[in-house]
Amino acid sequence: MSDKFLYRLRETPRPEFAEALKARIFREPRRSPTVRRLRTGLVVLLAALVIAACAAPQTRTPIRRAIETIKVFVLGWDLPITNSDESIIDSLILSGIAFFWGI
Repeated sequence: MSDKFLYRLRETPRPEFAEALKARIFREPRRSPTVRRLRTGLVVLLAALVIAACAAPQTRTPIRRAIETIKVFVLGWDLPITNSDESIIDSLILSGIAFFWGI
């Protein structure tokens, strides 16, 4: 299907309209200060919750086990996994991986 007839019907826009449209298209979107404050507050709250969770012994152990499991299965390091977190950390320290990961 030919669309040449559309080009014949096209009129060039007024220069001031074209400039205003271009300025509106390329203008940075304004973000409301409320949204910015809300997003910042949520990030701070999430960081505080993560720090609090890592500080409590009841949550630190499962988090550490999850991290070690990810290291073993995703990265492919064949380390002995036992019920004791200390044995996992000892294995990492002996293999030199703990230094690499900053443990």
